[in-house]
Amino acid sequence: MNQRMLVTIDELDKSLIDFIFQEKTNTEMAEKTGYSVGYIKRRLTYLFRLFGVKSKVGLVREIYRSSNCNFAN
Repeated sequence: MNQRMLVTIDELDKSLIDFIFQEKTNTEMAEKTGYSVGYIKRRLTYLFRLFGVKSKVGLVREIYRSSNCNFAN
């Protein structure tokens, strides 16, 4: 995120971020959530755009940098 902003994400997004922290593959995320791999990819693309990044690594980096993002349960 280039500018500080309040980021609102839903429970699925929180779960996907948690799976990324656990180094789960898109297929594993799909199996655990019951969604298709294609849908998981679309949600990750949404998160990448939201945080202004290009990869899972960038997403994790931006989450740690952001003091306005609260994704804890």
